[in-house]
Amino acid sequence: MSFLQPYLSKKFIACLFLAALVLCGVGLTLTFAISKTQKVAAQAVLHSTMVQARLGRVDHVLLTGSSSIFNGPNGCMDFRYLAFGERGIGFVNVRDEAYNSPADLTRVVEVITGLGTQFNVLCFAKR
Repeated sequence: MSFLQPYLSKKFIACLFLAALVLCGVGLTLTFAISKTQKVAAQAVLHSTMVQARLGRVDHVLLTGSSSIFNGPNGCMDFRYLAFGERGIGFVNVRDEAYNSPADLTRVVEVITGLGTQFNVLCFAKR
């Protein structure tokens, strides 16, 4: 048990937590800056009538999480935003699909509000 003693100090755990927080922040910043599908998703939040009905007109969104699934060259991305509207603040989830076609098609599949809500449309579902 003595070999774990240096790693159990409060200072070491705090530094480890801070490093993990910084890495998450860097990852979300890179996703926000370079992802084409993220830009499409953010625009979907800003112009969604469902989001506007709940929060009022939304001027700013903050990316708080993302995940993706790839099926060959195609991708399905889920983005979670904190949306700042005229009447309040709320979480909005957006699912995008990107197809590696000659036109590099990216489309919004679903926009839902609420933290912890599940998407109704599956990735790569035939429509």
